[in-house]
Amino acid sequence: MDWSELRAVWWRKPTPFTFAESMSDPERAFAVSQGKRAFSGIFASLPGVLWVNKPERIADCTKPRQLSAATVAGLHVPATLITNDPSSVTPFAMRHGRRIVTKVLGGIVHTEGGQRGQLYTYRVPPEDWPNPRIRLTAHLFQQEIVDKAYEVRVTIVGDRMFPVRIIAPDGPGRLDWRRDSGNLRYEADELPRSVERGLVDMMRHLDLVFAGVDLIVDSEGTHWLIDVNAGGQWAWIDLVRDDITRAIADLLEKGSR
Repeated sequence: MDWSELRAVWWRKPTPFTFAESMSDPERAFAVSQGKRAFSGIFASLPGVLWVNKPERIADCTKPRQLSAATVAGLHVPATLITNDPSSVTPFAMRHGRRIVTKVLGGIVHTEGGQRGQLYTYRVPPEDWPNPRIRLTAHLFQQEIVDKAYEVRVTIVGDRMFPVRIIAPDGPGRLDWRRDSGNLRYEADELPRSVERGLVDMMRHLDLVFAGVDLIVDSEGTHWLIDVNAGGQWAWIDLVRDDITRAIADLLEKGSR
């Protein structure tokens, strides 16, 4: 491959390096380290290349950083508490109508059997507010948007946005639509100009050119930013799947940012 001909890099869940079975664990660890340094160093040295997205920006897109960037960009963000102090949860809940939820800060959950799992958004009942096990690690608590009308998934590709309204029936999907994916209804949506501008500014702060953004819209039409996924899936949304795929191809073909 002639590296000088590269105009764009599509960085999406790259497979890990593989090495000879005969290598010892220390040898393999050293080889992985050398391979990563060579591979990432060469890519980082390419001039004028468009990254979708830069690996370091994907790694940086943590929940605290994305919520901060959204706030700076003027978007509405639910009141959020990140803590491992049980005594701080009750005052937070009382300030927000005793309706709070918890969600993971990110990453994949593994069971004791080694299987991959997923933790959804859950309400936190009052008896769990002072739970001493909160001290074991960092937890994210948020104000629950109780008057939710529907949710929106916005796939952002360069300067284009593809918003889709997600409507969940009453039941487990009302709090987290991922829990009832088989019964969701999708509709084309249009974002207010103020929300579009906020998302553009947020993406600039995060230095991303592609993301799947989740919003909650309440009964008054306020759009609340919930999550930014720098590697968000899109093929599951039939309504915009082909349009998004073409937009990504166009972005990569155009190259340099």
